[in-house]
Amino acid sequence: MLCDYLRQQGLTVLVVRPFSGYAANQALDYPFPSLIQRAHQRQDPFVVWGSVHTVRDWVHIEDVVEASLLFARHRLSVTINLCTGVATSFGDLARMMAEQAGYSPVISALQDAPKGVAYRVGNPTLLHNLGYTPKISIEEGVSRALFVAGQM
Repeated sequence: MLCDYLRQQGLTVLVVRPFSGYAANQALDYPFPSLIQRAHQRQDPFVVWGSVHTVRDWVHIEDVVEASLLFARHRLSVTINLCTGVATSFGDLARMMAEQAGYSPVISALQDAPKGVAYRVGNPTLLHNLGYTPKISIEEGVSRALFVAGQM
């Protein structure tokens, strides 16, 4: 409401709302790099926290930065979701990571661990209408992250 008020007063206010941003070099405090580490180590069972059914919209940090800079350069005054619109469950993500790492583990969930919101996927319509579509798919992001993990 404050942003809308400021816009009504003639100010340019850009608010970007990145969904589940990820990158190969994130700290292990975040779910994506922790799962990559488990895949790289070929852990079996492959454990995810909370539920294998928890869903996120994974958007690569390069897309978050590129879109944010593009909209800032154009001095857009909007609130926009930086997302892909692609729903990926933690179970599917773990399977994808394991498959790319070359093995097929049992995927299990640590039910007592924090799980957060069950379903968080953005609507990318405005993002696309403003001329940006994320370039890095979750499959490519997993591949990049596994490559980096192999270099460490």
